[in-house]
Amino acid sequence: MSKSLFGPTTTIKPEGTSKLPVRDVTIPIESKLVTSISQLLDQLLPVTSKSAPVINTASSEILSSLPSRKSRIELVRRTMQRPMTTLDAFSGLNANSTGEEIHQALAKSWEESPEVTLRIIWNMRSIHEGHSNKLGFYRAFGWLYKYHPRTAIENLRFITERLCERKIKRKSKGPRGGDDDFEIVQVEEGEVDKIAKMPHGYYKDLLNIVVLAMRGELTNSALDKFDSLNVPLIKHKTRTKKEWEAIKASKEKQNKELGVETAKKQREGRKKGRRDANHALLKEKLEHDKSFLALYVAVAQIFAQELGKDIALLKRIETASEEEAFDLKFDISSAAKWAPSLDGAHDRPTNLARQLHLLCTLKENVAEIKMSSQQWDRINYKHVPSQCMKKNKAHFFKHDEKRLTNYLADVAMGKSKISGATLLPHELLIEALKASRTEISGKENSPEKAVQQEIQRRLEETNKKVIEAQWNSLLERMKESGALDSSLALVDVSGSMGYIEAMPPKTQGPIQPIFPAVALGLVLAALAKPPFNNMFITFSATPELLTIPPGGLVDQARWMVRTDWGMNTDYEAVFLKLILPAAIKNKVKPEDMVKRLFVFSDMQFDESLSSSSNGNAWETTHDRVSKAFKEAGYEIPEMVYWNLQSGTTKPVLKDTPGTSLITGFSANMMELFMDGESLEDEAVEIGPDGEEVQKKRKDPLDIMEKALSKNCYAPLKVFD
Repeated sequence: MSKSLFGPTTTIKPEGTSKLPVRDVTIPIESKLVTSISQLLDQLLPVTSKSAPVINTASSEILSSLPSRKSRIELVRRTMQRPMTTLDAFSGLNANSTGEEIHQALAKSWEESPEVTLRIIWNMRSIHEGHSNKLGFYRAFGWLYKYHPRTAIENLRFITERLCERKIKRKSKGPRGGDDDFEIVQVEEGEVDKIAKMPHGYYKDLLNIVVLAMRGELTNSALDKFDSLNVPLIKHKTRTKKEWEAIKASKEKQNKELGVETAKKQREGRKKGRRDANHALLKEKLEHDKSFLALYVAVAQIFAQELGKDIALLKRIETASEEEAFDLKFDISSAAKWAPSLDGAHDRPTNLARQLHLLCTLKENVAEIKMSSQQWDRINYKHVPSQCMKKNKAHFFKHDEKRLTNYLADVAMGKSKISGATLLPHELLIEALKASRTEISGKENSPEKAVQQEIQRRLEETNKKVIEAQWNSLLERMKESGALDSSLALVDVSGSMGYIEAMPPKTQGPIQPIFPAVALGLVLAALAKPPFNNMFITFSATPELLTIPPGGLVDQARWMVRTDWGMNTDYEAVFLKLILPAAIKNKVKPEDMVKRLFVFSDMQFDESLSSSSNGNAWETTHDRVSKAFKEAGYEIPEMVYWNLQSGTTKPVLKDTPGTSLITGFSANMMELFMDGESLEDEAVEIGPDGEEVQKKRKDPLDIMEKALSKNCYAPLKVFD
């Protein structure tokens, strides 16, 4: 009989160095012998016939392979006998949803369709195809790990496996290894192109999940934040001289009372106590928690396998031709960047770095490694990821001001590119607002303050250039399809949305809807083509079509929130008094007419209607508006109601005519409308004998089907 893999751990006593202190290391005793995570899961979390999922036909057929896609949608709609809880979860969960709301919504959704629910969970995380909601995904994955651990761990690799496709092209044939080897851009006909694949998340997600699971936070829906991920920053630069003196005095007092050596040993004892507590907790979890052992081994294997592949790729690139090397570069993962460093934040509680030995070569070109070794002049800013640039631009300015400013000048002139693809619009807006409010400390009229003011002025100028460049990079990526140039935004800036000058805390917490509403509204205004370019509509009983004045991101945002607003809006006036007259006046061709009206609000759809109409009369209003547009030679624009509030309620019924529903803060969700297929296309309703009975406009159910049926979610599979 083979020895059980779920056995005791082993404790290793490694030799330390002056930099890495000696400490006990605990790892699963037989984890190195595991060749397949599936084999380990068969022993630890076997799938039984009793645990096999029962599939509800109603929503599962959304993702089935029926011959006719149009008839599939109507078949789903006709067979539903109760509210569709999968649609509730898809349309209602966003970055402001609490852990309890997420767990409750997923539990109900899973009862209806495990397959659809699994895709909803991954859609929450997807940086390139979904909401890019990292913390919400951790809570959702925690629910999956708690109630369906085999499914959670079997699909874990699809967080980092590259499944999302993007087109790329060769920018220039510069010298081998040069800065301009490639970029991700819109590929024009006849140009050399390649399909690059990107992951839903990043490798740090795997480490965060292990730490949260070890400390019992991953599955706890009652927590309002993850303490393990919310490590307070050491505010060296913000402490006053008085605070530093107080810290020094406290330490000197302790040394005097206890003696220097005793005080030092006491401080070291406290650190050792924390390390021992982590060691004991990890040992307990590995020996008595089957799900955690499987999760731990799965994460270690994912890193080890990817690092091995990357080293092999680097060796191939060294001897490959220029064209082959160009292609191979896209196959290198970011596993080395995020692999835990010895005694680092993720390694201290988990010891995962002790199982990974292939880090040094691959980490040489990571920006953070060059920063820590003071090799600032070797950082290639073109290849710095957007999140890294966001967090470290002040450090780049301090240590490498000339090269950074020259790089930003090249970006402004179109000679170079800056990464901004993974940043959310509201994140950039918040960064820009913070940069505009920096204050200088110090005594008035002192030489010290004068120097600080000049340094701060240059830093602020650089900061703004970085943010504006990243904003423009985001807009360029959104322009690639061209489908959104026929869209218009209606932006709610009412009091319930929040206050744009009230910056959200750095710690985890809800984001006021005003930030994504304004940011997404500005995105659409920038993408629109004449005569609606740089325009948006106010959320009011007497709505207006306004032109946003030229200016930077902050200036435009502050101007937008000062426009008129009300407690509801007159949608009939929006269509018949604003959009249609503007189109007729400017002689807009039918093919250039506004195709979609995005409504950004925190209100329910029926609450947003003006007193002159009501929810029950919307169908009548829609028919009246549709008739007026048809008489003028236009199709009525699709109305996309974008829910920016937390909770799982639906602002639009799934069969409300002429409407669609999405939620979340990511501009990626707009890509649901960027595939060239009009959501105004009619779906065919099939009668009991297979005949076409009537045609209906698409609705929020179609949006969910469109989002979740993408190939990047196809590998996801339910096991328990």
